[in-house]
Amino acid sequence: MIHQCLIVIVLYKIPLKKSAAYASLVQVINSLTPAPIVDLYVYDNSPAATLIPTSMDDRLRIHYVSNPANPGVSKAYNQAAKLASGLGKQWMLLLDQDTVLPPDALTAYQASVDRFPEISLHVPQLYVNGVLNSPCKYRLLRGSHLPFIQPGEHEVKGLNILNSGVLIKTNAFNTAGGYNEEIRLYFSDFDFFDRYKRVYPAFAVTDSRFTHFLESGNYQDIDTSLFRFGLYCEGAYQAGQQSLVKRVGYFLTVGLRSIKMAFRLRSTAFISVFLEQWIRPQS
Repeated sequence: MIHQCLIVIVLYKIPLKKSAAYASLVQVINSLTPAPIVDLYVYDNSPAATLIPTSMDDRLRIHYVSNPANPGVSKAYNQAAKLASGLGKQWMLLLDQDTVLPPDALTAYQASVDRFPEISLHVPQLYVNGVLNSPCKYRLLRGSHLPFIQPGEHEVKGLNILNSGVLIKTNAFNTAGGYNEEIRLYFSDFDFFDRYKRVYPAFAVTDSRFTHFLESGNYQDIDTSLFRFGLYCEGAYQAGQQSLVKRVGYFLTVGLRSIKMAFRLRSTAFISVFLEQWIRPQS
């Protein structure tokens, strides 16, 4: 499977060498015998292009794109799908820069694909601070933690997934319509998986545990928190354009979050960001 896969890492303000995803991916590849030759697509949303490592050239064919305009992960994934199609890759593996792959990551994907060859989407168990974040329970447009999830096949109903760790067939990615490029970051995964559900009835969970460092979970710096909350509001607004039900649902979700953030950091600026970016998005 790995020979038929394009691995994708999206960067923002971090060199590839310092990305947890890249470092752990290199370790995983080195642990395989023989070490495979892997195509890696690096989409860099940083303000300036960075040098890419050369030490893995014998095992990694790196396709690097720099886009300082920072259009977000959705644009990156759609561009990756075009490259995957051009290279004849049957699979795409999407990775966030802050995700750590365990040593068994690639073998677990292979085992899942071998066990469920008819399923087009395979995901790991993605943990943040020891809590299972993906897959998650999904009800009324809101995700909530599951205590655990059994590896294997699952119906799409009532569940959702996060972007990082998604292994998807390239043709299934295209059939689902790709990612909505208006949703740059937050809710891009929920929006895509909602459309995947309309075409495919199931997905598979691998017997592998990934670790993700959630940057937005650090609420010590109010300026950074406000910036990321603004992206959260923007993503929710764009995701809500699909229907009136979604518009109302995301409005309530983001409004409640703005109040919680205001209390947590003792600043009404979060409510102001919500009002400015959601109620008056064109101002």
